[in-house]
Amino acid sequence: MLAGLEVKESVLAEFCRTEGIEFVSLTARLREGLAQGRPLYYTYDQHWTPEGHEAVAQTVLQAVRE
Repeated sequence: MLAGLEVKESVLAEFCRTEGIEFVSLTARLREGLAQGRPLYYTYDQHWTPEGHEAVAQTVLQAVRE
């Protein structure tokens, strides 16, 4: 699931920059939570758990406030 994540994210970020679209990276926040042992993804697929959604929501909220 994480293979090639940086490439995919950088392509999307560059597209957003060229189109004038605000881009908020979630990668660092999700990796940080995973490193802390938080269950941010379901074990059977790539979807976020409720805790994963909370981490993403906090990241987006911080970006909006800035």
